[in-house]
Amino acid sequence: MTTLKDLIEGADLDLFMDSESGFAIEATFNGTFGPYTIKGIFDKGEPVFNDHSGQVEVETSVLLVREKDFLQVKNHDTVTIENVIYKVETFDHDGTGLTTLALYKDREN
Repeated sequence: MTTLKDLIEGADLDLFMDSESGFAIEATFNGTFGPYTIKGIFDKGEPVFNDHSGQVEVETSVLLVREKDFLQVKNHDTVTIENVIYKVETFDHDGTGLTTLALYKDREN
C-alpha cells in the first residue's frame, strides 16, 4: 500500500522549489556559512487582532526548504527574504525531504 509520505518522498521537489513557477522564493542566509542562497516556499506571518483580548498577535513566518539545502544553516542565523531580515527560531525535518523553518522578523533591510 502506497502512503502519502511515499508519494511526497517520490515527488520531484525541484518542481515545488522552482522560483520561476511562482511557488518558491530565494532566501539568503547569513551566519556560520553565509551568505548562502536557497529556494523555499515562504508563508509570511501577519499581525492578527484578537477580538477577545484586544491584543495584536503575530503569527510566525514559515519557510519550507529542501532538507538537503538546509544542512549548513543553524538556529539564530539570519535570512533575508524580500528585503526583510528574519532569524531562524526553530526548524523541523519532517522526514519527507523537507524542513520547516520558523522565522521571526528581526528588521527591515
